[in-house]
Amino acid sequence: MFKQSIGVPPRVYLTRLRVEKACEFLELTDMPITEIAQEGGIHRTRSSPVCSPSISK
Repeated sequence: MFKQSIGVPPRVYLTRLRVEKACEFLELTDMPITEIAQEGGIHRTRSSPVCSPSISK
């Protein structure tokens, strides 16, 4: 139901929101990236999320 409504599974949607918010904090604050990740619920993985222009705009 969620995927049909939003177009992606809930996990993907939440990850995108977290990365987008982290990108905003990186651009607008002096907070260290580790603190931003912890605050945003982004945990280190083998393929860490990357802020790309398509996500951050």
